[in-house]
Amino acid sequence: MAIKQKPKNRKKAYTPKKPKFVSNTVEHAALIGFHGMAKHISTLPPPKKHHLAMSWDLQNAENIIDLHCLMHGIPLDNKRVLSLNVLQSAYQGDLIIALRKNLIPEAQGFKLKITCKARRFDDPSVVVSVKPFVADFTANPIDYSVFMSGEEKGKYYHKRKTGLKTIWKGITKEWKEDLDEQYSDEYEIFDSQATLSCDTYFKSQICEGIFKKLKAKRQLREAA
Repeated sequence: MAIKQKPKNRKKAYTPKKPKFVSNTVEHAALIGFHGMAKHISTLPPPKKHHLAMSWDLQNAENIIDLHCLMHGIPLDNKRVLSLNVLQSAYQGDLIIALRKNLIPEAQGFKLKITCKARRFDDPSVVVSVKPFVADFTANPIDYSVFMSGEEKGKYYHKRKTGLKTIWKGITKEWKEDLDEQYSDEYEIFDSQATLSCDTYFKSQICEGIFKKLKAKRQLREAA
């Protein structure tokens, strides 16, 4: 006859095993609690601000894009469908990547500078300097679409040199009006160079990773 043994006395408190890996942030927060999650976030490195810029020759960039549109049957008023590779052939720098792939917030403290020269139509040897056109939004960010197109995309009141605020009309109109104030129709503009920049954060670490991959891809393509 078998003798029944008494069950062992478990004096040690039961401690559940922690999961080796928690893939879902919500599940992780539920396990460690609000304060634990806050502590975890506080240990992460702060988001890094990046200075992004791009430069281009206005006439050359327009010719490249228009030619591509004509060769591929793309309407000239629908250039937003152009691939990043096409845009990178017209614009130099990292900012075009972030803008085309929508990796940074829409509103940015953009700074634009356009330099150019002017010459007389009747005597091209007469070349005069043109005061650079500068638009600075570092203190008051503007949506990129409004920055480019003005009232077509939204109203934005920009502070002028006089101190007054008037509606921003978009890059092209603003620049042309600035030129009209300096020179008459006897002159034509040539050798126009533009630089656009901003200091920005990426929308997420994923967006930053995409940016780095696309930047490296371009560098490899240019080195080939």
